[in-house]
Amino acid sequence: MNDDLSPILRKAYDDAPETATPSPLLWERTRRAFHARTAGRRTRSVTRIAIGIAAALVVGFVGGWVVGRRIPERVAGRAVAQPTTPAAAAERVQSTGSAYVDALDALVESLRAASAEQLATGQHVVLALSRAQAPPIRALLAGRPDSLALEPSSVIWF
Repeated sequence: MNDDLSPILRKAYDDAPETATPSPLLWERTRRAFHARTAGRRTRSVTRIAIGIAAALVVGFVGGWVVGRRIPERVAGRAVAQPTTPAAAAERVQSTGSAYVDALDALVESLRAASAEQLATGQHVVLALSRAQAPPIRALLAGRPDSLALEPSSVIWF
């Protein structure tokens, strides 16, 4: 073997074991060096993950808001066709009126054993409906259906 080791070093080298257990101090220095190198990366990756989650939430919120704004437009486009003749309109009022009376009967029946708060809610519903119905009923009974607004009215519940 051709190397530059002295005979004393060569003997010590040959007598040394093939593997040696590193000292605990070496393990600690290696661990600290590894953590020093990766600590910055870990912080950056956590920051990137947080920014990614925030961006996804913003995109989801904006997308939901846009879709939510468009749904009423699409539902209104698919609304039930308005009757075009007085007979068809009268038939629709009769059928929906029957359903309305049945719903009021059910409301009254359910409020028989209700709390004061539930009773107040039921009274509010009936009062809101009565107010919404009053103008068209007055105009029809007075024989002036042309005085009604052409725009459909809506009831604000609460």
